[in-house]
Amino acid sequence: MNQKSWEKFNKNQQAIIEEGANAVIEKQLKEGKERDEMYRKKATDAVIKYVALSPKEYSDAIKTVRNEVWPKMAVLIIRSAPPSLYYWLSLALAIRLRLTPNSAA
Repeated sequence: MNQKSWEKFNKNQQAIIEEGANAVIEKQLKEGKERDEMYRKKATDAVIKYVALSPKEYSDAIKTVRNEVWPKMAVLIIRSAPPSLYYWLSLALAIRLRLTPNSAA
């Protein structure tokens, strides 16, 4: 979505869209955590050693992934999305990264 299209929405509409996108993002993060826990349990049940990171190692890894990997992957995913999803994915990325809507695509 470009800035001109975004500005066609009034502030209330923009807030509704942002709220919806944030709700979807939070749901996906929660589901991702649940899946991670499920696969971690399956791995340990299969006698695969799970190595836990220290809080600092974990924090450093998260920062790298969020700041370097996710933005690159998100752009690739958005660009390959069908047109019907392109707008929503672009908007979700813009909100998540606090970008202006036209700079996400």
